[in-house]
Amino acid sequence: MNIQVVPPQKMNSFITDMAEAYQVAYEYRFGEITSNCINERTVKYVLSKRRCLSFEVVENENRLGGIILSLVHNGKHARIFLMFTKPELQNRGVATFLWNELREFMPGVKTWTANAPYFAVPAIHFLVNKCYFKIIQFTNSVNSPDDYEKDEVTDPWTDGYLYFEKKVSKVVPVKSSKPTPRNPRGVPRH
Repeated sequence: MNIQVVPPQKMNSFITDMAEAYQVAYEYRFGEITSNCINERTVKYVLSKRRCLSFEVVENENRLGGIILSLVHNGKHARIFLMFTKPELQNRGVATFLWNELREFMPGVKTWTANAPYFAVPAIHFLVNKCYFKIIQFTNSVNSPDDYEKDEVTDPWTDGYLYFEKKVSKVVPVKSSKPTPRNPRGVPRH
């Protein structure tokens, strides 16, 4: 098994896979919808942000997931904009593998931040219970931060957003574990 984290090789399919993963999460919570909850324009908007980096997790040239993040304050702060695992590969360690690889690749980052719509329960579980982020704020269309700008990019999720933060006080070696994307759900590992 050759699993690695690399810059996206095919950006259009990276964007499509990311949008599909968010769509599945949204429809799981609210039912099928005719429009996209996140679209190519949204992802391109995020990618155009200053100092934005994108990575994908690949196994033998097959994409398993990916992330878009930015580094600010001389690389001391990383903000995760969008992170996904292909829906059929969730709960198999792909996101944990990506998180561990990023921590090793960016040891100078002292503060990590992320956000997630309130309906993205798997993302919230991952950030809080696997990565040990703290929830620092909940916003919605009535209660939003001062710098919140309503536009077509953020409007689909104005019903509620959770903001997360993880402060790294000291560099701790991260145990990198390979994900098990080929392990069918429910089959015990020997």
